[in-house]
Amino acid sequence: MNGTEKKGSELLHSAALIGLTALLMLLFASSLFMHHFLPKVDVETVGSGTLSAAIRGSGVALTEGSTEITSPASRVVENVFIRPGQSVKKGELLISFEQTFDSEISEEYEKFDQLMDEYESYARQTPLLTDFTNPFLNVNGTMVNFDKLEVMVNDAMYSGRQEEYNELKALRDQTRYQIDMTKYYENAGIDATNASLLSMEEKIAEQQKLLREMSGVEGENGIYAVSDCTVSSVSCKNGETVDKGDTLCVLGGTQGRCTLSFVVTKEQAECVKVGDRAAVGSGYFDSGVNAELKSMHKADNGVKLTFALSGSVSDGDELTLLIGRESADFDLVVPISAVHSDSNGSYVMTVEPLSGRLGKQYAARRTGVEVLAQDESRCAVSGGIHSGDWLIINSETPIADGDQVEFGREQ
Repeated sequence: MNGTEKKGSELLHSAALIGLTALLMLLFASSLFMHHFLPKVDVETVGSGTLSAAIRGSGVALTEGSTEITSPASRVVENVFIRPGQSVKKGELLISFEQTFDSEISEEYEKFDQLMDEYESYARQTPLLTDFTNPFLNVNGTMVNFDKLEVMVNDAMYSGRQEEYNELKALRDQTRYQIDMTKYYENAGIDATNASLLSMEEKIAEQQKLLREMSGVEGENGIYAVSDCTVSSVSCKNGETVDKGDTLCVLGGTQGRCTLSFVVTKEQAECVKVGDRAAVGSGYFDSGVNAELKSMHKADNGVKLTFALSGSVSDGDELTLLIGRESADFDLVVPISAVHSDSNGSYVMTVEPLSGRLGKQYAARRTGVEVLAQDESRCAVSGGIHSGDWLIINSETPIADGDQVEFGREQ
């Protein structure tokens, strides 16, 4: 190798070395830059522990036996004619609305028109017998009953009027078949035709009532008392805009006695029994409110617990109850701050190392859990986490599944 080639090789080697060094420095700087802007999180490891098998739930106190009246649509309250404690009579106007016709009402009118079209179409296609035991029929423009039709068939047959006989006999046989089939359905507890039409008529009546309530036509521009009762509470005022489903007032019930309900899991419900007393929290410890589990009923997403409340409690008070009988050991105990919930259920955010990355890098992972019990600061859970896992208990910003994070303090 001559001097020129050797010198070129050395320059190439030096350039490669400089490039590699620059790349490493760039990666290092990039890593430092990225870590500087990563959200910092505080974590705690999952462990076992002993908790009081207590259940925490929140709800709104309602007068026992009361009826909650809600707004049928988005409306503007014109006048409120009632006050808490007032006695009202059946049919009395309680709350009036300003008349309005909005897009929501237009949609309900379209539903009404569709129901009417379906009803009329079905009624036209379905032969109805006004008297299934002896129906009246139209024979050549004359209304005759089934007994008379039998006489006419026999008369045509014995008189030799064959064409008339054939027509009358066909009508009689068809009618007899309908009678027999109707009796069959009645004996089976099913009158298919009438049941279908009755169902349609009920839907039409319900839609008409809804339209009257929403639009304020035919004088029904408000909320009326459906029975003699006492007003428990009023939640709206003159000139206020209320949304569909908003509580307007609570009627009836036994004054001075309230109930509160919330839903728990099946496993949680196994920790309590009817008659258990609950502690009243959220600032009500010294308020003299007493709570006792009155009933437990199966709900779509668990078990509904209903409590009887007494003491210094009023309709509409928001309360948090804590109920449980004894302590128990659990394999997975986590801080309450680590457990979150949304429409998909309860979950925790764990922290996992990212493999194959330069330096220590970590990502947050969402894991679904079920809360079995809790006390003032900790929860016992079950799910996809294990003892020793890192859980995020605090973060600078909201963390989503898969987000890269950095520890707020050294682990």
